[in-house]
Amino acid sequence: MNILSFPNMVFSQNLLLIITASVAALVGVAAACSNGECRLHDECSSNQDCEAGLYCLACPLGFPGTRCVRSTITDQFKLLVIL
Repeated sequence: MNILSFPNMVFSQNLLLIITASVAALVGVAAACSNGECRLHDECSSNQDCEAGLYCLACPLGFPGTRCVRSTITDQFKLLVIL
């Protein structure tokens, strides 16, 4: 084995690892949620992607793209449990 070919082999292995990880991440993001499975602040493409009580909203000043957000307010005092 030529000593000059060793760095090329390491580069090739690293490149393959980077490509594999990138593809896996893209597949994971694409299949992250849909059909009513998206939770609060998950990316969405339509209202049907979001769970019950949420809808898909685009807000350029708040975040890029579209996200599932609450469709009704939550009364913060009803969340408290007084013993």
